[in-house]
Amino acid sequence: RDRYARMHRVLLSWAAPVIFLLLIVLFFVIAHYLRPLHSLADSAQAIAQGKLETPINDSHHQYETGRLQNSLFLMQRKLTAYIYEMRQKQNVLNQQHAELQAAYDEAQAYEKKKAKFLHDMTDRMAAPVEQLCRSTNAICQNYPNLSKSEMTTLQTDITQGSETIIELLDQLIKDPASS
Repeated sequence: RDRYARMHRVLLSWAAPVIFLLLIVLFFVIAHYLRPLHSLADSAQAIAQGKLETPINDSHHQYETGRLQNSLFLMQRKLTAYIYEMRQKQNVLNQQHAELQAAYDEAQAYEKKKAKFLHDMTDRMAAPVEQLCRSTNAICQNYPNLSKSEMTTLQTDITQGSETIIELLDQLIKDPASS
């Protein structure tokens, strides 16, 4: 029995250091195999934060870690290309927006000029047209009762109103910008 107790103590005294040594070796072996995974995780985190130029360390492994590294590298390249393409499209859209805004502003300016021009022409033509209408209505309604001098006056009014309207229309046709 002593012999077994002694053997038991020897085994326990040897087992604890061996187990401790085995744990240390396992720690370093596991750390060695997980180091590339930690590196990839750090790279993925940096890429997720928008740092697309983050280098991805080569793991020199062919299995899961190597495949993961290759996939992450491919994703990084595609994301970089996609963002570059989006920036190019954004630049084109900004340029087109600026051109459209300039064209819109120019169209608005022409619209204001047109409205002012039409308003001015309407104001300038209103009196001659009114005079022309008044005179022709007077002739149509009172033709049998009009004297020769009244008829001459109305005819002169019609001629003057017509000439004024023709002059304004000539100005409009020849040089609409100066009217």
